[in-house]
Amino acid sequence: MKSERGLKFETRRRQSNTKLRLLLTTGSVLSLLACGQGSGQFTLATGTYVLSNTNPVAPDNCNLGDTFKDGRFFGVTVSGANVSFGIGGTATISGNSLNQGSEMSEVDFNTALPEGQRYDCIVTITATASGSLLANNQAQVTWIYSSMKKAGTAGPGCTTENLGYKIFPCTSTVQFTATKR
Repeated sequence: MKSERGLKFETRRRQSNTKLRLLLTTGSVLSLLACGQGSGQFTLATGTYVLSNTNPVAPDNCNLGDTFKDGRFFGVTVSGANVSFGIGGTATISGNSLNQGSEMSEVDFNTALPEGQRYDCIVTITATASGSLLANNQAQVTWIYSSMKKAGTAGPGCTTENLGYKIFPCTSTVQFTATKR
């Protein structure tokens, strides 16, 4: 039979173990919340992302459905809340939203193609991206692409046949899920 002193010691030890378990459990939960786990807010990291659930929205006048297919991949650069898509376009992360941003560029088909395939056409392309974060390193994106003539001849230059578009100028929208590889 244990002495009264031994029983008091064992009771205090059990209470200490219970408090320690409670502190460890609470600390683990707080650590998870501090790291963003369980908070419902997701992040994107710089890297290579692969497309899935690709859906060109009709009318696809720039023929993006031929280019944007499941399995295609592209780079994504993240700096703070700013996201830059390697396919063109930018967005700003706010919570789980990708707030719309756009990026303009020019393509000069007098110099961009190998000799023998060149033609007299310079186009201005605008790429716009928006969407939402579905999970860490996964986003649902709506990407809008438009192309218009800046300079060039109508005859053998800026034609729908040369550019691969249904009509010119053109605008197309593609929706897809992008997941980091």
